[in-house]
Amino acid sequence: LRAQGRPVFAYFTADWCVTCKVNEAAAIERQSVRDAFRRNKVAVLVGDWTDGDPVLGRFIERHNRAGVPLYLYYAPGAAGPRVLPQVLTPGMLEALNR
Repeated sequence: LRAQGRPVFAYFTADWCVTCKVNEAAAIERQSVRDAFRRNKVAVLVGDWTDGDPVLGRFIERHNRAGVPLYLYYAPGAAGPRVLPQVLTPGMLEALNR
């Protein structure tokens, strides 16, 4: 996706993560965010850490987090991701491509 020049929003969550579930309901799964992502062709990838997968855990640690939530935005042409805050708002996600 990145080689195609598409923006990518990757988020890492777990069924037991209350902050993750609040962010999903309050920001990620909002129609305004879906519309902005669709308009800007943002690919959305989800990493589910519910079972504590050690490979995913090491990936999360490489981004200076001890666990979930972890939100990464890969802008087209950027060398690496922008690590987003652990608490999201719809406006923050809608503005990623502006």
